[in-house]
Amino acid sequence: MSTPEYEELEADFGEVIDILRGGLPESPSERPSESVWDAIASELELPGRVAPTARLADPEVAAGGPSANGAVVRDISSARSWGRRGAIFTAVAAALLLVAVPVGLAIGGDGDPDRRAELLAMSDFAGSGEAELDGRDLNVRFDGDAAPDGSFYELWLLDLDGGEVARLESLGQIEVAADGTYQVPDGIDLDEYDVVDVSVEPDDGNPEHSGVSVLRGDLTEI
Repeated sequence: MSTPEYEELEADFGEVIDILRGGLPESPSERPSESVWDAIASELELPGRVAPTARLADPEVAAGGPSANGAVVRDISSARSWGRRGAIFTAVAAALLLVAVPVGLAIGGDGDPDRRAELLAMSDFAGSGEAELDGRDLNVRFDGDAAPDGSFYELWLLDLDGGEVARLESLGQIEVAADGTYQVPDGIDLDEYDVVDVSVEPDDGNPEHSGVSVLRGDLTEI
């Protein structure tokens, strides 16, 4: 699907985008020889270069005969062709950079959230929250009462099957009244989890879910 940013880029670099769609031009097999640059300098009367006819031993060539003219024309034509191809490669490289930056940002999670969950209070807990999944970043707002003495709140991703927890992953402790971003580890398949859960956990060193959830919400696509 075309995005506004891509459409604006395409409008500014339409010709380069066409080149990208049709494939990169074939790279020249070799740079022009030193005689090519001498020929160009001679034609443009640039300082610091000796006209190629001044270095040729053949009198006919030195006098500017057909063979000399043909060589100069061929050399200049080759240089111009190489120069045009170099300019094309430069433009294509610039366009690729301009395209890659916004695409990279989008992939990295700088765009709109993929899924969102409204976290609703469970039991008699006085609190609420919201979670947004952006790439592999879970942005969470959590409001409510402080955790009871000797306990803390923990953030989870759950996979519910018929109301029962089929699998779960902890994303770490979560603080009340503090917005936070939690990185989902690469080994977790986000397609397998559809619920965000906040539990209250006794500070006893047990990594398992206590079974007491205070907030929970379904992740739904935006």
